Amino acid sequence: MPKVPKEIIERLQKLRETIERHRYLYHVLDKQEISLLSHLSSPLLFLFLSSMMITFMIGGIDATLALYTSEKLGFTSAEIGLIFTYIGLLIMAMQFASSTLVNRFGEVRLIQLGLAISGAGFFLLTFTSDWISLLFPLAVFVVGNAMVFPSVNSLITKKVTGKRGAVLGLNNSFSAAGQAIGPLFGGFLYGINHFFAFLGLAIAIWAYFVLFSIVAAKKLGKN
Repeated sequence: MPKVPKEIIERLQKLRETIERHRYLYHVLDKQEISLLSHLSSPLLFLFLSSMMITFMIGGIDATLALYTSEKLGFTSAEIGLIFTYIGLLIMAMQFASSTLVNRFGEVRLIQLGLAISGAGFFLLTFTSDWISLLFPLAVFVVGNAMVFPSVNSLITKKVTGKRGAVLGLNNSFSAAGQAIGPLFGGFLYGINHFFAFLGLAIAIWAYFVLFSIVAAKKLGKN
């Protein structure tokens, strides 16, 4: 039987070690990464909470804007439809600019800025009295919301390299929670007073902005 050259044996040994290392990374490190998502100390949790805040804001505006414009501003159903068309056009325009903004400022900064701006949009809605005064606060809100959405998705894609299906499923669960909480929160406050509804939504968003900036921003930026 011919003798196998020493160089080939060494290369096969290195290849075996590489394969074993990849198996370790797949079976052990991926499991640890996913398990971290269930801990409050994980900065990835704040990406899920940010997804929840996006749908929370949208649910809040959906639950209050139609009521406010019809009851307080006297808008017809057609005019209310135009308002939501205006919002849709703004969202579409912001989607074209979002990738450029992410590349220029980074995801974490855009999330912070978007949360602050979205809260300002709700706050400014408390001062609206007609068509003209309504358009600017809605534009502010949409710009802020459109900054947060692509930034969160981009960070999730970057931070999670394995088992993305489980992570995205968890992220969708948080988004669904926001869709449920936003209309409930906004509708409850609107039942008291429309001023409380917009102000309450603004305060909730700003409170999360502060929490995100203090707890998660540095960790997400470093990782």
